Amino acid sequence: MIKRNIEIEYHIRQSTGEVALTFMDLYNPNNNQSDECFDIDTRHHKFDAFKNNGKVSKTCASKYEIVNRAAEKALKTQLEIEKDCEKDQKRANQLSEIINNADFTSDTVEFVTIKEKTSHSRWYKSFEGELHEPSSYLTQVPKSVEKEARELQEIRRKHQKDSKFNFFMCDYKKHIVKIADHDNGDYSADEFYSSFEEFKKATLEKQKKIKRLKQAKIKRFRGLNLE
Repeated sequence: MIKRNIEIEYHIRQSTGEVALTFMDLYNPNNNQSDECFDIDTRHHKFDAFKNNGKVSKTCASKYEIVNRAAEKALKTQLEIEKDCEKDQKRANQLSEIINNADFTSDTVEFVTIKEKTSHSRWYKSFEGELHEPSSYLTQVPKSVEKEARELQEIRRKHQKDSKFNFFMCDYKKHIVKIADHDNGDYSADEFYSSFEEFKKATLEKQKKIKRLKQAKIKRFRGLNLE
């Protein structure tokens, strides 16, 4: 018996009993949109046990075979990912060490955004919150380790549902930029901007400053070599 928790979302047309794994597989654009959405119901089925051959256990099986097959496919993918855990963990630890040893503090550091996250707080649906745009958080690393950071992100994303993967061991330094048109009391970011326009303007000015500093450094280096 294989114990895994897998949840499958599926959709059912209530008027006919048709079942599909995606809404669009049932959607009929020729029908009235409101009637169509009312007729198609979104449901979820949770699986927690599979036979040793990867088939769904009768104790948690869905009455819809298409849902059972989807769960078995998800299990197969999950087991394949778990097989790579040791290899991926080793590589992830190496990548995080490279990133953590990079220069995050000097004036000539050029940061690149490797991930953008938008807040989904319920506050934005309130009377006060609906007047504001959701906050955005940009995860950045020095450009010198962008390749390593993106590779590490892919590995971490791959093992999101892998209980054996140690995310703490491969955690990495990052520069967080917060973009929000309001103050929500979150001061964990390294930089704060009121809009993307303000952020882009500041970034452009920073890039110009870095370029000037690099040019000055090159001039000093050439001057030393001429002596």
